[in-house]
Amino acid sequence: MAARRGPDPGSARIRMDLLSNAEIGERLHLSRSSTKATISSALTRLELSNRIQLAIIAPEADHS
Repeated sequence: MAARRGPDPGSARIRMDLLSNAEIGERLHLSRSSTKATISSALTRLELSNRIQLAIIAPEADHS
């Protein structure tokens, strides 16, 4: 299995909306805890401190 290098661009677009974990989970058909874990993992991999930083770089991820 190949290592993932960053968040899925589709999920980055959803996070960019700054929805709650529950709202994101509902859109992606995930539990709130799975959503929280996924976002936390993306923040750690990208060395970001918060979801605002993720929202700022999400448009860049769409174009790379």
